[in-house]
Amino acid sequence: MERSNVSRVGFGLILVILMKLLYAVIVSTIDLPDSYAFTLLNTFFYNSVIPILVLFPLLRKQLVYPNTTLKTSSKLLLPVYLLSLFLGAAGGMITQAITSLITGKGVGNVYSSIMPEGILNIILFWLSMGILAPLAEELIFRELILLPLRKYGDFTAILIQAVFFSLYHGNVSQLFYTFLLGALLGYVAVKFNSIKPAIILHITYNVTELIRYWLREYTIPIAVDVVHYALAFSGIFMIVILIKARFFKLSSNVFDKTVVLNIPILISIALLIFMLRF
Repeated sequence: MERSNVSRVGFGLILVILMKLLYAVIVSTIDLPDSYAFTLLNTFFYNSVIPILVLFPLLRKQLVYPNTTLKTSSKLLLPVYLLSLFLGAAGGMITQAITSLITGKGVGNVYSSIMPEGILNIILFWLSMGILAPLAEELIFRELILLPLRKYGDFTAILIQAVFFSLYHGNVSQLFYTFLLGALLGYVAVKFNSIKPAIILHITYNVTELIRYWLREYTIPIAVDVVHYALAFSGIFMIVILIKARFFKLSSNVFDKTVVLNIPILISIALLIFMLRF
């Protein structure tokens, strides 16, 4: 079978990493404005715009959705959303346990270092983290990476893009839950044969998490956690609903190991692992 799509994805990701490193070096030599708004803009360009600018020209001809007569009801997005909360919570617990074993301390609030003060900065923060970041990530991972790989099997494409999605976040504290969420978002994009439901789900999840972190900061943390985990673990029961609706059924469940063994793919994964931080 032709492997050009796989190599293009791998080479594209290697180029993304190199371009980001080059951009970081250039920026470090320039005296940039010291404002929160500019920091957000710079971060968004670094994490989102560069990958899109690099990957789209390389992969645009491969961005073709398979023809399918299968339809998935939009009503299933609610149980899928609750399932996403469960996966996020479960992944967070796994991370806490492993990080505690390795470092002797748990993982703190991933947003604590970037939570701003001032109305304008708060609005920009929510717009960036709640809407723009998940929108860009869906374009990168569930469109530019997942679509070209679907010709090698949906299961293969979902797994590979989830690995990249997880590693791309760049830190161990987000490694496990981003893999689980990336797999779910990829599955949603495949099941609905569209990126739109995945965008809606991703934005909703991020906004939910932002609301939770802010409520923990300014109200009673224990009460917020009780509500959060009650919603999250209701996701377990949503699995039954989704099974009955035949949601967990792909056209291809075969894993194509030759995709993982593709040299550019292996190099890009190795580079992302090397760049991970605690």
